[in-house]
Formats: sequence, structure tokens, C-alpha cells
Amino acid sequence: CVLRRSEAASMNVEHLRRVAGHTVLMLPEAKGGANQSVKVPKHVVDALQGMMSHYGIESGAIWRSLSRNGTWGRRLSGAAIYKIVNSHARRAGILGTVGAHTL
Repeated sequence: CVLRRSEAASMNVEHLRRVAGHTVLMLPEAKGGANQSVKVPKHVVDALQGMMSHYGIESGAIWRSLSRNGTWGRRLSGAAIYKIVNSHARRAGILGTVGAHTL
């Protein structure tokens, strides 16, 4: 959905809404402080719903820590999302620094 990592980090279950037959992500205070909405493709909605169902996420933060170092269940920060995306990019053979917005 071409989100900035800060926007992805601030996503809550409550920000996903059905509007006119489509799932929309409501972004409160996006870049510039404006409220925005983004249409979410069905395959992304399906993946999000599967992940949320698997981890029992019904409300609040969508992206949460799965670490066992005392942060389990806490909202992921934008920096944590950057590290995760960059790590997976390296494993996939993508060279250089890759962030969530790059994709």
C-alpha cells in the first residue's frame, strides 16, 4: 500500500474499514498531519486477516513484537520494521539498504 514505516507502525485493527465494498486503511495524521485513506488490495487484506487470526489480534496494534526479550506483544516501531524489511531483503539477495518504503 506504499506506506511509510511510521504509518505501518501506527496501524491499528480499527483503522481497517469496509467502504463501498472495499477494505480501506484510514491513516490518521499521515504525512503533513492530514487524515488519509488507502484502498487495500484483497490479497493484502487476506494476509493481514490470516496473521491477526493466527496471533489472536482483535484490536489495537497490528504489527507487534514476537520477541521473547520482554517486548512480546508491544507495538513495533518504525525502526523495528526497517530492520525486519532490510534483513529479509538481504536474505533474498537484494543488495544495499532496503527499507519498507523502497518496496
